[in-house]
Amino acid sequence: MNAHTNQFSVGDAVTWKSQAQGSTVTKRGIVVAIIPPGERPNRMDFVQLYKGGCGWGRPGESYVVKVGNKLYWPHTKNLRHAVDPVEAARAAESSEVAELRADRDSWMEQANARVKDWDDMRRRAQAAEFRISELEVIARALADGYGGSVLTNEVFCLHYELREQAVKAHELLTNLIDAVNVQKATP
Repeated sequence: MNAHTNQFSVGDAVTWKSQAQGSTVTKRGIVVAIIPPGERPNRMDFVQLYKGGCGWGRPGESYVVKVGNKLYWPHTKNLRHAVDPVEAARAAESSEVAELRADRDSWMEQANARVKDWDDMRRRAQAAEFRISELEVIARALADGYGGSVLTNEVFCLHYELREQAVKAHELLTNLIDAVNVQKATP
């Protein structure tokens, strides 16, 4: 667009709707001239416009538009930039692709975060399993060496709690791995 133009430049493709005899027609053309406010198109340059009467100058900037071999001087408020249907389809497709990529990236980021969380849980479960093994050895030693049923019972309770935590962590890890595999398989 030129600096002196509010809306359109010479060469811009435009559309507008015109009405005649009860029907509305959408016209598409190219801006061929910019008419300053209060003026009319030049009679010598646009003879075709004056054949049926050209009207008075418009209060704002206006435009002469060529549709095929015909010239028009439509009201500016009715003009719209014409959109190339192929370009509009490309833009829509490009926008959809960008949205899908953003969704994919978001899901992958979430899945990776969950995998990290599950990996941390797996490590904690393994550490708990190792500690359970240590406590079992201690419990056997205490039972054999001291015959202390109170200490053995406390070790057994701790052993049971740690084993429960390890089982839960293992189940959660398995569920996460399944969810990540399903997400990877989904396009």
